[in-house]
Amino acid sequence: MQKNIVQKLEFKELKMCEKKSNKWNSFNTGDLLSIVMVSSTDNKKRTNFIGLCIAKFNRSIRSTFIVRNILSNEGVEFTVPFHSPLVKSIQIINKKKTRASKLYYARKYSSIKINKL
Repeated sequence: MQKNIVQKLEFKELKMCEKKSNKWNSFNTGDLLSIVMVSSTDNKKRTNFIGLCIAKFNRSIRSTFIVRNILSNEGVEFTVPFHSPLVKSIQIINKKKTRASKLYYARKYSSIKINKL
């Protein structure tokens, strides 16, 4: 009973967010993405993050993807929800064809090697 209620609520929310997510859903793992997000505390502050998409999880309204980049010799990963109102735009910088759906092995490499993958 409770599962049916959750599914109905998720379906309603998914219909509302469907227009925005369709244009963002065109990227795959292995693509280099530029993500513009708005700060949750200050709506005017925008952050731009450029990184490699290493995984996508499709779970209806809870769909997320993981973006990885190396900043100051430290690996940084963001888990970004598709339907978050904080995400303003997602742009594909470079499309790459990969065979694997999850690129967790890219965590071992530096940014120079990641660009060559």
